[in-house]
Formats: sequence, structure tokens, C-alpha cells
Amino acid sequence: MRSRTQGYTSHVLVLAGLVILVLWGLLPGDRAPGRVAPPGGGWDTTDRNVKSNRNLHRALTLVRGSSMAELRRRAEAVDATAVSDTLASHYGQVVKLTGVLHLRPGWGGLPDDPTLYGGSAPWVLTVDRGPEVTLVLCGAESVSGEGRRVSVYGYPAGVAQPDAPVGAAPQLVLVGRSEPL
Repeated sequence: MRSRTQGYTSHVLVLAGLVILVLWGLLPGDRAPGRVAPPGGGWDTTDRNVKSNRNLHRALTLVRGSSMAELRRRAEAVDATAVSDTLASHYGQVVKLTGVLHLRPGWGGLPDDPTLYGGSAPWVLTVDRGPEVTLVLCGAESVSGEGRRVSVYGYPAGVAQPDAPVGAAPQLVLVGRSEPL
């Protein structure tokens, strides 16, 4: 027959295990609408640098697993400056930006391994009423062409420092899909 102390001990161990799982984020919790916890854990909210925070891979995984219709449905139209200024609060959120596309070949702001983002050159979006945003576009429908006005739907992945004069502001990096306007 089990003693009363052994019964309490097993209950305490079970409760401690549940607390650990919740703290590690393995159990579903309350999430803000439109936010997604990526496979393999959460977003790195302490490191804004897209070259070191691993959020680029997380965002690519989510975009590749989402249709354009799904991204469009979940997107929130945002101001690029506000997203860049409060980046940690926008990780896992699908955002919508509108502007003009420009190809940026040879730009060193992203990780050195281009296979991480599909091997294509990054695009830059000159946002309506805001700063330039570096884009990693997924899918054939996303490459709308130089100088085209587009809406882009995707996940912020961090910021990158462009190969530009000293003092140039870091650019927000968004991983997503685009559609012409």
C-alpha cells in the first residue's frame, strides 16, 4: 500500500512537469490572433540581426507552408517604421506592406548562404510612406518584377545592415509573398 507522502510526491512531480512544459512553450497557450509559433520553438526576440537570430529560417518555413490566400487573410497592414521600432512584438505576425520592388543583387545584408532563402537575390521594397524594406520573396508568383507596385504579405525576420555608407540605417527584413497591384 502506498503511503500518503508518496501520493503527494507523485502529484507534485506531475505538476512540476506541466509547469516546465508550459514554460518551454510545448503546450498550446493563448496567442494573439494572426500569430503563429513556428516549428521548433519561438522567435529570437533578443537578437534583431537577421544574420544571427535564426528568425529568417523560421519565417521561410512558415511562408513556404502558407498559401497566398492564407497570408492575405491573416495579414495586418502596418507601418514599416513601427514594425522596425517594435520588432519583437511583430515576430510571428503576418504583416502587409505596399510599395515598389527593386532587385538588390550582391547585397550583403543577409546571411552568406543564399540557399537559406531560395538562392535568389534579395528584393528591396520602397514602401509607401516609410523606409526601404529588404524582402526575401518565396514562390514564383512572388517575383513580380523590377519597378512594379506590389503588396507584400509576410513575416518580419529581423533587421539587416545594407552595404552602404557608414551610418546607414538597418533595414527591416520581411519574408513573404508579393502580388502586383
